[in-house]
Amino acid sequence: METLKISSAQNPIIKTFKTFNRRKRPDLICLDGTHLHTEYLKSPVAKLWHTLVSTKFINSVEFKNFSELPDLIEIPDSLMAKISPTKSPVGLLSLASKPQIPPNHNPNFVIIFEGIQDPGNIGTMLRSCLAMNVNEVLLLGENTDIWSAKALRAGMGAQFHVPVKTITNLNTWKKSFAGTIMATSLEGSSLSETTLPKCLALIFGNEGQGVSATTQALADKTLKIPMNNNAESLNVASSLAILTYEWNRQHYNN
Repeated sequence: METLKISSAQNPIIKTFKTFNRRKRPDLICLDGTHLHTEYLKSPVAKLWHTLVSTKFINSVEFKNFSELPDLIEIPDSLMAKISPTKSPVGLLSLASKPQIPPNHNPNFVIIFEGIQDPGNIGTMLRSCLAMNVNEVLLLGENTDIWSAKALRAGMGAQFHVPVKTITNLNTWKKSFAGTIMATSLEGSSLSETTLPKCLALIFGNEGQGVSATTQALADKTLKIPMNNNAESLNVASSLAILTYEWNRQHYNN
């Protein structure tokens, strides 16, 4: 397929990439690299607005897997390096419509993020949620954007498969949830002595402050991961991976 060639940084399309801001265009996301494109294009409603490919990528073996994408625009490697959100770009960059993931109307394993601020953490957490069969993720409070370029890279495309929605009031939501709600806390019951209910919502809080006292008060129980006494705490993404794995170990294969 013939590609349009652009070499000027002043071209309007290039400027669109350079100035892209999700706060101004919340309907769009930036896809960087082959894996995110592959995962995104699995969606039946995937829509790419503009796709840039570097000269180096066009000459690579991987390009054949993306050569039929519509309206490809070839740009010099040096220009790709300037506008890509990564330090070492693969050479495939798109602006695309943010996908709408169908909600899960009867979830039995729910994860709640409260105030997660690091995009790398939130992307990694979503990746673990997908791997560990979480039905739904809820965003409570001020969380970082799960669709930012860094969060998407950390999530490895998990955002395209895990239903995520925002809630403003946990007390209202819990009235519609038939299971048990547990919050992580250093003062909670030890995971090693706890049977996790099959219908469960787990709450993970801000990297520095943890789950707020107000939210903990709405939980049915608090939970901690036993660890070496010389360790102060675990990274929130690591905690989520451990707890979601344990739920799967107890229930998923039974």
